[in-house]
Amino acid sequence: MTTTMIHKFIMPKLGWTMTHGKVVKWHATEGDTVEKGQEILEIETDKVTIKVEAPETGTLIKILHGEGESVPVNYVLALIVDDPGSLDEGELDETVKSITANEGKTAQGKTGESIATAGSGRAGKGIAPSSHVKGRVPASPKARKLAREHDIDLSKVPGSGPGSAVLFDDVEAHIASRAAIGHVERVPHDGRLTITSEIEASGIRKVIAERMHGSLLNSAQLTITTEVNVNGVAAFRNAVNAEHISMGKKKVSYTDIIALVVASVLERFPKFNGSFDGTILRQFKEINLGIAVATERGLLVPVVWNANTYSLDGISKRIKTIAGATRKGTIAPDDLSGSTFTITNLGMFGVDAFTPIINPPELAILGVGRIVTKPAFEGGGIQPMQSMVLSLSFDHQVIDGHEAAIFLNDIKQSLESREKIEQLHERKHLRSLHRAQVNSSNGSADYDVVVIGAGPAGNDAVLKLASKGYRCAIIENKVLGGTCLNHGCVPLKNLFFIADAMRKMKTRIGRKSGFSGKMPELDYNGAVSRKNEVCMNMQNAMQSQYESAMIDVFKGTASFTGDHSIVIQGAGASEIEGKEISFKKAIITTGATYPPIHASDGTRVPDVIDFLDRAILPDSIAIIGEGKEALELASCLYILGVEEVSVVCENIKDLLYPFDEDILNAMVDTFELDGIDIISGARVSEITRGDGGGYSLTLDITGKKETIHAMLVVNASHRMPNTRQLNLERAGIDVNEDGTIRITSNFHTTNPRVLAAGDVVNLTNKRLTYLASRQGRVVADALAGARTTVVDDAHVPRGYFTIPPAASVGMSARTCQKRGITHENIYFPFSRLVNAHLVHGVDGMMKITIDKNQHEILGVQIFGELAHELISTATIAIKQGMRIQELVDILQLHPAFSESFKDAGFTWSLTKRDIN
Repeated sequence: MTTTMIHKFIMPKLGWTMTHGKVVKWHATEGDTVEKGQEILEIETDKVTIKVEAPETGTLIKILHGEGESVPVNYVLALIVDDPGSLDEGELDETVKSITANEGKTAQGKTGESIATAGSGRAGKGIAPSSHVKGRVPASPKARKLAREHDIDLSKVPGSGPGSAVLFDDVEAHIASRAAIGHVERVPHDGRLTITSEIEASGIRKVIAERMHGSLLNSAQLTITTEVNVNGVAAFRNAVNAEHISMGKKKVSYTDIIALVVASVLERFPKFNGSFDGTILRQFKEINLGIAVATERGLLVPVVWNANTYSLDGISKRIKTIAGATRKGTIAPDDLSGSTFTITNLGMFGVDAFTPIINPPELAILGVGRIVTKPAFEGGGIQPMQSMVLSLSFDHQVIDGHEAAIFLNDIKQSLESREKIEQLHERKHLRSLHRAQVNSSNGSADYDVVVIGAGPAGNDAVLKLASKGYRCAIIENKVLGGTCLNHGCVPLKNLFFIADAMRKMKTRIGRKSGFSGKMPELDYNGAVSRKNEVCMNMQNAMQSQYESAMIDVFKGTASFTGDHSIVIQGAGASEIEGKEISFKKAIITTGATYPPIHASDGTRVPDVIDFLDRAILPDSIAIIGEGKEALELASCLYILGVEEVSVVCENIKDLLYPFDEDILNAMVDTFELDGIDIISGARVSEITRGDGGGYSLTLDITGKKETIHAMLVVNASHRMPNTRQLNLERAGIDVNEDGTIRITSNFHTTNPRVLAAGDVVNLTNKRLTYLASRQGRVVADALAGARTTVVDDAHVPRGYFTIPPAASVGMSARTCQKRGITHENIYFPFSRLVNAHLVHGVDGMMKITIDKNQHEILGVQIFGELAHELISTATIAIKQGMRIQELVDILQLHPAFSESFKDAGFTWSLTKRDIN
């Protein structure tokens, strides 16, 4: 048995439409050592050429698909091993044989064709890996037979099998295409000519050729043209660009303005924003403009999604971004698909007019010619006119000529009227179509709504308000996503998933569970890097979403200067620093953070946020506080190899407040058995730093002094609201004694212009990401004057991402007893679940509290495997007012942990003779 891991390097799916990728170049050879993240391969899709990184660190032991081969998505490209010296003799061959056999079966498909995987070196009875240019065309026997019967040249049939091999279905489709349209063979060249070179149409060029040819064959294309007087457009563009130059912004192009107009016209002509497959005419909600871009690799069409939602500045910026990325070859594959209408501009190449070919599966395309100055009779005399020809090609199968003429004339009239363009520009920029919805008594302001804080609450609020037509800005003094994304939920869950995977490996190796050998080594630095990468990607996604929704983003610290104005400080950018903006409404969603704890020498003790950015684990750690992050961090770190882990808290019941004492005790016992030292009833009276590093903590435990030592101390105390720099008093906003902002039931503060939501208003035990997100949406509704609903606390789940995890929702038995509710508890141990035995998770349990008379589910507490996933079912059951019997009747997959609800209810029903 090998003691090294063999990793499969598969063909990635780089876009929604990608089915195959062509291996362009290997940047590593067999036997080379490769690092995870190292670019070792270039692949070409039907849209782009892109470099692919190694998925693991190790030795590239076997390349299964060579350069020039077309490989289906998810097929194995190569094998990487951790240690080639530990690889058993013959095991590599067996692995390759297994892959070849499995991929051969996959390639057979429903036709049952026998196919040898390209590059496997085994032609057998299937398809031998060969070239389309030289030698025999790779095809299955069934495909060859059918081609002979219909006198078809296989080199003219696009193949969908491994290595672009032609399958039976490909030949059938080719026959159907010829029958439906009328086949015309391409005329061969005169044999007397001297050939100087032959270049195979492959990759992007082949796709372009097939699509353009197919576009003409599959649609009844007709082109109409019109001449446009662009004097007004030119004057408008000059005025806009003069303003842009003075502000240091990039100029807008004629294409940008035409795109803005076309997106608006398409809103009035939805028939042109669709596709036709020969039977069904489809119209789409999204107006996605394709912008044809000439590149060295051929003509590509990047897409501006939801183009009708952009302002002129926004669509100009987006077009420049995707066009630049397309020319550089860095465009994402998904940004090259999804268009519903295309604009192609050959005017920049000196072309007056042309016949553009429809970009399938669209119904129309607009061609833009060059702008020329010519004499025109206007105002009783001859005047110079800047003229441009627009050419509209459309599918006459579904669009009539008069419809196309009206559509093109609408574009013409919009472009010829400077007044119309300026109105469109103003409407898109200021979103004046919906400004009547804003309830304001202050007259004009810079923004309808300013949101302070880009965490979960602020994010949901600003997106919802922008979708309703409000002109919005959001201010963030650190990074988009707030604490949850960057310093809390996501980094902690990253730690949890790594620790959980390690725990599962430890419980399986050597226990007849399918694993043997050594434990994999922990790459904690790599885990932190991966976390940072994920957070950065999410921040970029948020930025893009704000840009699409035309939400202005300011980086800096916001402070109120009055009841309807804010100044931004510490932004770093000179044009923003000290900027004061006015608003009609504001929403405070600044969240909460850890109050500082200092050692005796005055240095600040690291908090959870600081720790999660560390790339090295300490040998020992003491975590202080009642925040649930204390236990989450402790249980994960012990699994990951920190030798001594202590949790110091004043009362463990406060830390585990959602749980009844029986579940709480089970959790504490489990953590202590795992080696975590939980010191409850302790107050930290002093923290000192040692000369040689590390800390000493003096604890006051029921009047007695004790001292513990740790290399690192982490502050995980209850977080406090972030309000210190807001200058709330200037806006007339009051706070409560605990520092939270005082609000009404619909989230209004003592300033009627300002609302607040999220952790800045929530009590300690309600500082939850998902609750903040929900509150953000409710605040948006409240600001818009819509009906709002307050979240019932009984419907708010709580989760602890410990090892193992725990979760609760609804009322505990303790709460029922305090309220005088007659209740009954149902206990269900995970040891009764088959899956629990399979994954060594039998120590878990579930407690369901029900009304004793009506049997309605009042609360659920879970401690064990997948508790954080299972709790969602319980939340739905409680919100719907379900009885325990109803859970029994819901069908669950088997075997699954979700069966615990059904099994618990069924076991309980067996003790009740009056229950059917």
